[in-house]
Amino acid sequence: MMTSARPETLQVDVVQAAGYPCVCLSGRGDCRGARLLHGLFSRLIESGYSRLMLDTRGLRSLDARSAETLRDAVCMAEEEGGVLVVVDESPHKERALKLLDLKRIADVAPSVSAAAAHLDRHA
Repeated sequence: MMTSARPETLQVDVVQAAGYPCVCLSGRGDCRGARLLHGLFSRLIESGYSRLMLDTRGLRSLDARSAETLRDAVCMAEEEGGVLVVVDESPHKERALKLLDLKRIADVAPSVSAAAAHLDRHA
């Protein structure tokens, strides 16, 4: 008897990376993940963190609602005078970010150290 595997859901961790909050995503973004991301980014920004990293290196897929939530997070950070930098070195994900219009509104860095340098310049 075969059992179907439960679809992998979005996993979110927040770590400090080079002095900045880094939201690390892994798994697959879905509606539930979008709600989680919206609440997380809202709390971070309301707590005074407007310079953020978003590490998408572990992300497998992202639905339209999750992508919209990430675009909203970029805008929320900018409204507070900050910036959100996406960390990912994968050409395939970089293309996906471009297709989702995230690359146009958010800078993409190949590593956490490059993202931190970018955030330092926006201090």
